[in-house]
Amino acid sequence: MKKEARNGVENVTDARWRTSQATGVSQKTVTRILKEKKTSEETGSPMRSPHRNKKPRKCIKRNMKEADVEVIKHTISNYQSQYNKPPTLYDLKKLLKESIHFVGCIETLRSVLFEIGYEFIPTKNHSSRHKKLVEKRN
Repeated sequence: MKKEARNGVENVTDARWRTSQATGVSQKTVTRILKEKKTSEETGSPMRSPHRNKKPRKCIKRNMKEADVEVIKHTISNYQSQYNKPPTLYDLKKLLKESIHFVGCIETLRSVLFEIGYEFIPTKNHSSRHKKLVEKRN
């Protein structure tokens, strides 16, 4: 520590205090880690790493109602005639947000479209990054 280098070592006998100052955690945390290390050495089990409990993610596509699926299909089928261009995920997301209050992201929309029977296939006259949305063939 810079302060100790300039002024000399404070609390030479209090290693926990110095460790907490150097690492920026409380003395109680240092004591807890040392206690866990001691018990893990006695039992032979490895020390566990701290982790946060993550909230389970809601799966939007499983919560889709049949009426919403029909609105999605209707929106896709009418998009070409309304806008004179093939539908993109971004445009579909905007339209579905207005009509059925779709709250998923673009990747969720892609998954929903795949689940209800659509796929993206490459166009013949463009590079492989240009794909159009079509219904799957059975």
